[in-house]
Amino acid sequence: MSTDHVNRAFGSAGAHELGHRFGLGHSDLKGNLMLKDPGLLGDAPVGGSLILTKEQIAELFKKCQMLHPPRAVTVPLAEAVAEAADRPAETVADGFLWA
Repeated sequence: MSTDHVNRAFGSAGAHELGHRFGLGHSDLKGNLMLKDPGLLGDAPVGGSLILTKEQIAELFKKCQMLHPPRAVTVPLAEAVAEAADRPAETVADGFLWA
């Protein structure tokens, strides 16, 4: 058994369990990361990938957005220009302030 196969087995098992931690259930789709019974070590490294469906990815992304909602930061232009004037030139580029 190659080191690649062992590394893939541990990585896949860990990713599978993280999927559960983030609320994904089991799947019956062959080659799916959340397969109910992938066997002891899953497929050999050369035999395709263990992947998530678009629906599973969307579910994970939705949960990430609920936990970490995107937020817009707006600053009045005059305030941004005044703040930029007080900063070293290397932190102001292309009209954006970089911390």
